[in-house]
Amino acid sequence: MIVTDFLVQLRREVKDVQNVGYTDLELIQFTNAAIQEVNLLLVKAKDPFMAADITITGGMAVPDDFLSPVGVVPVHINGCLFVIDDGSAAVSARYWKKLPYVAAMDDTMPLPDWYMPVISRAAAIFALNRNEYQI
Repeated sequence: MIVTDFLVQLRREVKDVQNVGYTDLELIQFTNAAIQEVNLLLVKAKDPFMAADITITGGMAVPDDFLSPVGVVPVHINGCLFVIDDGSAAVSARYWKKLPYVAAMDDTMPLPDWYMPVISRAAAIFALNRNEYQI
């Protein structure tokens, strides 16, 4: 789903179909907050969609989407680089990933469509709380 379609759905949820209560930029910011919230909940629930595979070599830069390793991995992070603890040349591992934010109307939402109602509801809560509705 692209951001334009998602914002149409979100505007319906916050009762702003006339585009007078919230700017697109505000709704994108609320959407990003919702993406971050859902991202952390999915990692906590150990959703397999949130895991990614990686082959780590000593001195390799930590990926931008890296949150934490899945399970125990014989590496540690020094600054922004991986250090392999057991002296191996490379270690295969899985890690929990951080979803990218959306910035433009033609961006693609970072989760499959079946997650959109959850993100929409969370973004609506953030938006309505801006107007001091106690949601």
